[in-house]
Amino acid sequence: MKVKYEQFLAVLGILCITAICITALINKIDSAVVASVCSTIVFLITRKHYKKKLKDLLEGE
Repeated sequence: MKVKYEQFLAVLGILCITAICITALINKIDSAVVASVCSTIVFLITRKHYKKKLKDLLEGE
C-alpha cells in the first residue's frame, strides 16, 4: 500500500501535537501556549501544500 505525502504529514502532525500536549500536561504548561505551538506546527506542515494549490488555482489550472 502506497502512503500519500499528505497522509504522512497528517500522521506526523498528529504525533507532534500529541507529544506536545503530553509534555505540557506533565510540566503544567498553560493551555494557551500549547494551542499556539500546535497551531504553528499545523501551519508549517500545511503551508507548502496549500501554497502550491493556491498558485495552481490562480494560474487557472
